[in-house]
Amino acid sequence: MDAIRSVWDHVKFFQFPLLLGLSIPLFIIGGSGLLIYTLLLGAYVIVGDLFFGEDTHHYEGTWRHPNLLIWMEILSQPLMAAVVILFAWMLGLPNGIDLFGIGAAVQSLTGFDPVAAHAAHDHIGTLLGGLGLAAGAGAIAGVVIGHNLGHRTYDLKSVVAARIGSAFGMFSYFTIRHPYGHHNLVGTPADPSWARRGESFWRFRLRSVIGQYRMTWALEKQRLGKLGEPLWSWRNGALQGWGIEVLIAAMFFHAAGAWGLLAFLAIGILAHTGLEAANYIEHQGLVRLPTQPFQPRHAWDDAHRMTYWLVSAISRHSHHHSDAQVEEAVSILITRGFSKMRAKSIIAATILLSGCVGGVNQHPPVKPYITRELILPDYSGMTEQEKREMGLLKPRRELAPVGAPFDLSRYDGTREDVHRCIIDLQTSTETKKNFDICYQTAPTKELAEKYRYFDNLRNLPPLVRVTE
Repeated sequence: MDAIRSVWDHVKFFQFPLLLGLSIPLFIIGGSGLLIYTLLLGAYVIVGDLFFGEDTHHYEGTWRHPNLLIWMEILSQPLMAAVVILFAWMLGLPNGIDLFGIGAAVQSLTGFDPVAAHAAHDHIGTLLGGLGLAAGAGAIAGVVIGHNLGHRTYDLKSVVAARIGSAFGMFSYFTIRHPYGHHNLVGTPADPSWARRGESFWRFRLRSVIGQYRMTWALEKQRLGKLGEPLWSWRNGALQGWGIEVLIAAMFFHAAGAWGLLAFLAIGILAHTGLEAANYIEHQGLVRLPTQPFQPRHAWDDAHRMTYWLVSAISRHSHHHSDAQVEEAVSILITRGFSKMRAKSIIAATILLSGCVGGVNQHPPVKPYITRELILPDYSGMTEQEKREMGLLKPRRELAPVGAPFDLSRYDGTREDVHRCIIDLQTSTETKKNFDICYQTAPTKELAEKYRYFDNLRNLPPLVRVTE
């Protein structure tokens, strides 16, 4: 029994690469089995996340050979790449193209003719099943395994495996932008993958993806400049990754022409949607001053077993940001005293995007001003003064009636009064006055700038709306 438990402790964080790898024979055989297997995997993930509860096990010291986990991650990358390649091979069969001679090789070794088998099956069902599995493989290779390997910046084989594997989901930029950008800038406007308070998922998704590509290029430009190397050279990590993606795109084009390119793009879009859904809720609305070190309250945590295993424990996000180079499954994953802030399941949020905000922002649909002041539910470790400076306390006084004359002397310069001033000004008869006048009520210029900084993150004042 102990031996079985030991094997499970190793395998459970890699069960999804293994399950996706088990689809390889189905790609060869073709038919409805691919679509059925895809649907069964999806059902396993959803049902497991809803009913399997939380994983609160303390994993430190669980494994005698923790380096085995690293090699399992590295070996997972070619397995996920094989799934994507087989999808491209499958797309080429109707055009008479046996990509890399895979069909001929299988027939030579086993006597089974996969080309003839595919010709006899329903192509639409096979295509949908293959696309779902290929997108899953691209996401696992880039967002999960590639993410963990990419953080091991001191180990060349891990970085190479991360960059090549991530390219199959169009994530090669992730090995640069994530460890050197996101982890340094999280919770500030400089991080494109941080969701502002009140920002919709779809608006965030577009802004995040574009911003991450821009940041990747800027980071490589900065790094190469320090080394005295030209920007346009083989040493540019961004160009290396994008070059691999171009080769993969060429493979799809060779197999199926323009439809092949669209299929590869669909893999990237589906995989990126999963990543951005996770990005959206991992830090959504949690503000960090650029000069402030990361603290547990700057990330949302999730311990649902299925999410936890699927993303190799990245969902224990407070710990991940505290020590990103520690292997997730080896680290102390459930440290008492870490953030008690919980989001709903990342998986559920990915599938039901309306659950993202519902899980993070536990507040009633009341006036926007009150809503924003009560938006963060668990800051029990902060002092009253810290809460007051961050605007987390409920206003002590009522707002002025809508349409009333504006009187600047009513405001004493506290954080709450600055916001009250903004709302009163917006709904008063003084429509031509600038909102900056409210920040001038702060006791010091430094404090006024801090207030303004937080309001810029919250998209205030444009999002402030008060109705009768």
